[in-house]
Amino acid sequence: MALAGWTMSFVNRFSRKFWSLMSAIIVGVGINTMLFVIAVPVVGWIAALAFAPFLLAGASLNAVIATLAYVGARARKIRR
Repeated sequence: MALAGWTMSFVNRFSRKFWSLMSAIIVGVGINTMLFVIAVPVVGWIAALAFAPFLLAGASLNAVIATLAYVGARARKIRR
């Protein structure tokens, strides 16, 4: 998961435009969805592939919430 976060940060830092944030979100959702491969040794390919749509839905919801939090925190100025 740390590698997924680093990859999203790396993609987002190419430029500070809206499209870089969108591409970082797409990369993050893709990485999180592909994690179904971790379940293959335990449950087999059929069951692991059955998990993929649920991982996609969860990763998408997580990306929406994380994006809203990131944009909100980035726009807020912290006073010391």
